Amino acid sequence: MRFVPCLALLLGLLLPRPAAAEDPVWREALWLQPPGADAPFPVLLALPLGWQPGDAAVVLLPDPEAPVPLRYRAIQALLAAEALVVELDTLAAGAEIPGVPPYPPLSPAAQPAALRDALLRLRTEIGAGLLVVLGFGQAGPVALEVAAEPGVAAAIALGDQPRYLAGAPPPPAEHWPLRAGLLCAALAGAGATPGDCRAGLLP
Repeated sequence: MRFVPCLALLLGLLLPRPAAAEDPVWREALWLQPPGADAPFPVLLALPLGWQPGDAAVVLLPDPEAPVPLRYRAIQALLAAEALVVELDTLAAGAEIPGVPPYPPLSPAAQPAALRDALLRLRTEIGAGLLVVLGFGQAGPVALEVAAEPGVAAAIALGDQPRYLAGAPPPPAEHWPLRAGLLCAALAGAGATPGDCRAGLLP
């Protein structure tokens, strides 16, 4: 089930092959260097093999104190819906990508600038279409802050009190009401309430 429609060529020439032929997901380091950063640092990009430029991308902001299973459920559900997923997590990049040296964890103070840099690169370098930002626990408010950023269709904070903010309405060709419903259903296992989610994203 696709989260957004296919619009362009495969990204196969831009990213290396998956580690195993049976792995349905490409994994690669996305290198960020937002203003103020002394040097580039990696975060983890996971790309379903059916993803094409113009399809949806989700940036996930983890909280080390949030339950890890919820984060993994969200990632697996989003990948199953054929959305590209970026984990704003240097440790995840180092653990998943061979040859990536260890980097210190991204501090909460550095998350907002790193998030905006990731959104910009997804639009301009990767060619993503609809953008969704998902923050867990203490990272939830950071996600909500970028709801008005260009290309962001939704910002979601998951935790004790989930919140859902709609961005600028996507063009009608994106069929956002349908896509929003699919997104909310995909996140049901990660703490989202589908009814509240749809109500928040479709004001």
